[in-house]
Amino acid sequence: MNRLTIRWTAAALILTTLLLSGGTAACQPSGDQTIAVVVNGEKITVGDWIKRMQNLRAQDFLASSNPIRFKGATGGQIALDALINGKLLIQYATKTSLLPADSEVASMLANVRKRPEVAQGLQNGQFTEDQVRYDVLVQAAYFNVATVNIVVSPEEIKGYYDRHSDQWGHPERWRLGIIKVTTKEKADKAAAELKGGTPFETVAAQMSEDQQTNKRGGESGHYNSTDPGLPDFVREAIKKLKLGETTAPLQAPMPKPDPSAKPVFFIFRLNGREPAFVQPLESVRDEVKRLALLEKAAAAGGADKKLAEFRKTSQVVISLPGYK
Repeated sequence: MNRLTIRWTAAALILTTLLLSGGTAACQPSGDQTIAVVVNGEKITVGDWIKRMQNLRAQDFLASSNPIRFKGATGGQIALDALINGKLLIQYATKTSLLPADSEVASMLANVRKRPEVAQGLQNGQFTEDQVRYDVLVQAAYFNVATVNIVVSPEEIKGYYDRHSDQWGHPERWRLGIIKVTTKEKADKAAAELKGGTPFETVAAQMSEDQQTNKRGGESGHYNSTDPGLPDFVREAIKKLKLGETTAPLQAPMPKPDPSAKPVFFIFRLNGREPAFVQPLESVRDEVKRLALLEKAAAAGGADKKLAEFRKTSQVVISLPGYK
């Protein structure tokens, strides 16, 4: 079996239930009531296991997101691990008096149910109220186990906020027009047409070799100023533009070694600019504190270390053929 791991989503207090985002499955019995696993005397049925496999998401198969690495286990094994890990977590939280109070779970559940995807899932019968409640319980228990006896100072909260400012807003955004050509002569001609007063849309439609944008008069869409897909030479040129201005022809760096590669030239126009926005710390302090606590707890081993030790003393009996 894989090492016990239950991930906490770090982009918000609760981005969505673990049922949606790839955490533990709900413990409500369903379908085949044959016993699949017994965890310290508590049963998990084959029906529970099948239901969990039906709810697997792509992120369940990730061992690491940076760099991206995938688990070597099958979907059946991953689903079984998630069920066992959820049981162990709740048992450990109960044993250590870290299980969240019913009132806390009810408050969190009320917030989660307001999320459009959760409300829609409940309405469509994708999952039940009891399943969502169980997943909220798991998240809250994981947080309590991970952060018990961990404290963060105001400086640490501010530091987390500063390091992850993109979570509380967005960078400056640009709406760009583009003209793309493959010779310097064409680039110079396009620049001359623009300088002579020909509308950018007309030049793009007539001269740009970018098939995706030339039919739209060069309209390329919106980009964050920090978008890694924008090369540095493009980013620096656009930063200097005022609304409606165009860059001089920009030659993209030639790939090396590739003697067959053709040069590529771009002319960009700044069609729109949306200023950067970041919510002030005071308006998101509770959320930032929660995430800073999780980060600090993870550096100290988090809940995983405690739960791995608990598992060593636990009795986990697997009855599924091929999974023992």
